Amino acid sequence: MTTIGSSALFTIPQVDFIHEGPYYCQYQTRVSSREFTSPQSATVSFSVIVVLVQPNISLSAPDGGLFWGPQGPEVTRGHSLSLVCSTEPQHQGGSFHLIFDGSNSTRTQLAINHSASFYIPEADYSHQGNYSCVYELTVSSRTFKSTQTAPLTVIIRMVLVQPNISLSAPDGGLFWGPQGPEVTRGHSLSLICSIEPQHQGGSFHLISDGSNSTRTQLAVNHSASFYIPEADYSHQGNYSCVYEVLQTHMDFTMELVGVGHPRK
Repeated sequence: MTTIGSSALFTIPQVDFIHEGPYYCQYQTRVSSREFTSPQSATVSFSVIVVLVQPNISLSAPDGGLFWGPQGPEVTRGHSLSLVCSTEPQHQGGSFHLIFDGSNSTRTQLAINHSASFYIPEADYSHQGNYSCVYELTVSSRTFKSTQTAPLTVIIRMVLVQPNISLSAPDGGLFWGPQGPEVTRGHSLSLICSIEPQHQGGSFHLISDGSNSTRTQLAVNHSASFYIPEADYSHQGNYSCVYEVLQTHMDFTMELVGVGHPRK
């Protein structure tokens, strides 16, 4: 107790939960060997809380499917990923909540060495969205939570293999010249776009620089055939294929050295 004039200061050097509750003051003095005590003052109460620092959130891809795009981290569809919540070594124990706004869901794990890892074995579009962490600690039967981290946006991307392009002449008008395939004028030809069986569905775009045109067909059994019933000089040029799937596409092309000078 520290006395300052007609007042006294009571100091608690390290507040803990045992110090919670109501407090009041009472003044006592001795005059002529007699003790006099004042009535009790009004009470004052305070509660003890635990202030938790805001945790951190990070992303890793154990099998190497992580890339950094213009909008943030991108994980290749089908690869694994781990979202890691961590905090400063302020307290022992506790748990982390991983909040995902894509499905309005929350996953919880106990904190081990002040962190928790939330593993997703196979990334898909359903895992795309914003993630954040909250740290929770229970002390003396009371639960305290940290503020929520800023959201970490995860984008799931699809990597498509490069398609193939080939040429056939159903009625036998195909020859191989020094510059590549040549088709006899007036004969039919088919340009075939194909791809490895990586995904179902999708479509192929056949691009011709000779006419600055693009033709599109749905993929059937991972390929599409573009038929030209009667080859003419207007069909001469370079052709390439692009494969596209719904939601995500990456453009890969393979040049085909022109249809050549069609034979007469």
